[in-house]
Amino acid sequence: MNFEHSDKHVIPLKITSTEIKENGIYELAVPFPLALVGNIKQVRLFSDDHAIDCSVKVCGSWPDGSVKWMFASFFIKSQEQKNYSVVVYPQEQSLLKASDDFKVIENGNSLELDNCIHSYVINTERVSLSIKAIDGTATHPLLELSNISLKEDVNTPLTGKVTSTAIETYKNLNDGLASTIKVKLCGYHNSPGSERQTDFELELTFYKFSSYVKIEHTIHNPKAAAHPNGHWDLGDPNSFYFESLIFNFRKFDKSALSYQTELMANWQSIDNKAIKIEQFSSGGENWNSPVHLDRFNKVPHSICGYQSVESDHVIHQGQRATPTIKAEKQFAITLEKFWQNFPNGIELSSENINVSVFPQKEGLQHELQAGERKSHVLWLGFGDDSDTLEWVHHTHQVNVPFQWLQLTKVLYPLASFHENELLSNLIETGIDGDNSFFVKREKLDEYGWRNFGDIYADHETAGHEGKDIFVSHYNNQYDPLMGCIKQFLASGKSQWFELADDLARHIKDIDIYHTQEDKNEYNGGLFWHTDHYLAAHTSSHRSYSKHQDSDAYQDHAGGGGPGGQHCYTTGLMLHYFLTANESSKSAVLTLTNWITNVYEGSGTCLELLLAFKNRHLSGIKNHFTGLYPLDRGTANYLVALLDSYELTKDKTFLSKVEHIITHTVHPTEQVAQRSLQDVENTWFYTVLLQAMSRYLHLKLNQGQLDDCFYYCRDSLLNYAQWMLANEYPYLEKPDILEYPNDTWTAQDLRKAHVLASAYYFSPEKNKEYLTKAKYFEDYVANRLNDSETKTYTRILVLTMQNYGAVAFYQNAPKVEFDSLKEEWPKASYQKLSLATAVITTVFRRLLKLSLKREFEWLKKRLS
Repeated sequence: MNFEHSDKHVIPLKITSTEIKENGIYELAVPFPLALVGNIKQVRLFSDDHAIDCSVKVCGSWPDGSVKWMFASFFIKSQEQKNYSVVVYPQEQSLLKASDDFKVIENGNSLELDNCIHSYVINTERVSLSIKAIDGTATHPLLELSNISLKEDVNTPLTGKVTSTAIETYKNLNDGLASTIKVKLCGYHNSPGSERQTDFELELTFYKFSSYVKIEHTIHNPKAAAHPNGHWDLGDPNSFYFESLIFNFRKFDKSALSYQTELMANWQSIDNKAIKIEQFSSGGENWNSPVHLDRFNKVPHSICGYQSVESDHVIHQGQRATPTIKAEKQFAITLEKFWQNFPNGIELSSENINVSVFPQKEGLQHELQAGERKSHVLWLGFGDDSDTLEWVHHTHQVNVPFQWLQLTKVLYPLASFHENELLSNLIETGIDGDNSFFVKREKLDEYGWRNFGDIYADHETAGHEGKDIFVSHYNNQYDPLMGCIKQFLASGKSQWFELADDLARHIKDIDIYHTQEDKNEYNGGLFWHTDHYLAAHTSSHRSYSKHQDSDAYQDHAGGGGPGGQHCYTTGLMLHYFLTANESSKSAVLTLTNWITNVYEGSGTCLELLLAFKNRHLSGIKNHFTGLYPLDRGTANYLVALLDSYELTKDKTFLSKVEHIITHTVHPTEQVAQRSLQDVENTWFYTVLLQAMSRYLHLKLNQGQLDDCFYYCRDSLLNYAQWMLANEYPYLEKPDILEYPNDTWTAQDLRKAHVLASAYYFSPEKNKEYLTKAKYFEDYVANRLNDSETKTYTRILVLTMQNYGAVAFYQNAPKVEFDSLKEEWPKASYQKLSLATAVITTVFRRLLKLSLKREFEWLKKRLS
């Protein structure tokens, strides 16, 4: 595909919806090659032959400052079947003259803005939003979000206090002025006794060219869990228990309200009656699955699906509600993922609309675990944009061509979706067929506000006997979020983005431990998947339950917390680039800070006593020699740092990557002494080599072929040489494996990745590497094609994560690299005796001694 047209680049776009049935906001992420776009003013969005208004944000930059990722949102009118494209000019384009400005005016406790059609007033003291229609010089009120009510119980409302306000603007490509404004209020709720109970964030998004308002609310319990004996069951003493969380709206217009319970259902008038629509459970076949166990080890709901109630009488019952409320030509309200995130409810009367994201129910308390969050998104439409909000409930992402993605070199590694037909067909089962990720949701009933978005770890059912549902959560192991986004970008199929977006929201809210009050090596960490071969019981998405059996398998810990061997950030980074969602970027930086603490420690002297005791244990850094373990934890650490560097361009992240590589491997070390034949305990060395390959690719793209580059390159080739002589498909020697299954086959794809990378970076382009890489890829493809377990989640995710490297490196533009360096200086970890290392490390810690930090470190462990 040719993108160059005379003096400009033209990138055709693909709308993922099959047809545009209604007005709506569509979103687009466009990557650019290095140095192509020095200033965003070079870019325009076209509909057929004219430039259209769109809001943009630069989400990523190249080291030279040129634009790497641009996020854009734009408004499409119903029935517009037009051709859309992004055009890049060699010079900045003249800006059109804007007819009016779109800005926030601060007035005491109020923030005011208008788009010439509607006026919006935010009260930061009451945490309210008022909307008025503009008619010439006059305004008349339409709707008010009067408050967001959080109650511990029926008699105990909590008070919300805003502590900070932030305003972010997206500029219009046509005139350079603000066209989307985000207002973010952060604060906390406290009880009548003034004790701080929960934190909250409220982000309001306003658009200049349409009368939609997006409301995203997050409630957060910042406390640390007690997790006795390393168990994380519901019912923890530091959980926050509450009765309800409700958005209270008040209407001013006299027009009658009507409602729709499901998409495409008939609209019904309330006729001045009080109507309540409530989703009690998923409405699916397994609606009362044990996945919904509460702290009392019981499923708390007893009604399948939803009900519409009028004056205590059920007037309608159904399975899955997606309600929208509207006053004709005035306003409309809807809640994203209403039934999926049950329980949810809406109450209507002639003047009030109450949207309950945690509805009040007699005898039921909601539980927000310590370190847990939950976000909900409401949409409002006004005037002509109030006719329907159906578009909100469908994927509205726009694609750029795969060939353009390849040209930009922003994704590593990315190959055509059809490079290997057998592996492509296997990956396709993730969205199509009897064992797709969507079908797996139904099998487990992975719904409800805490579960929705996660993936069923159905591979853990292999040894389960009986017909009861075996509950096991996956918690993003091997980064299926990254895998789904890669498949979306490669194939353009909206189902992959739908899975990715749902999963990203779940990871950010539920799987990350959002606290700073626990141990440093737990704070901000990612919870493991449910413990192997055991049901989740009441641990929910936190791995370990007091109800699980002990000694379930070899070296079974039976308890613990977040650990560096389970840290995945690349999918969250890509989600940020595709959506401009700041919480995804923040999640990457949070996880990077956490895994840094896991390996580098707190810097206390007392910690060194534990480090000395554990210095021979695998999987942890030796704080005296500085040597990092040759495993996936160190690999995850490298990848998190690389992702953080991609997001921020902070060179300290890249320097840390180089420090870790030089303190983990050496270009001339004797690989045979690493005991890699002990597969069960060393297989993950390939994960580290994959992370090193990504570092090499990044340095190459930046034109930095320096000593650090060649140290890493020579180390990679040193291991690749050993692999040529010694590596084989794991299942050729099943007797040395505890569980010889096809997960091992999927892991063999890593070897193909490493060897293909070695081929590309070798100075002579050693074809032995490529031949063996293809051998492993073909072996995996053929064996999995015949496997009865090929659609198990872990196998699919591993295939999605590691697919494409062989074709990527085989087709990458050739580069001449230096020859291998015959002599490298000894690594620092090879130079010091243990005694010298201990004395040096203790002395450095004493120089930074803080009695307060020592006490805090000890206190958190004794508690």
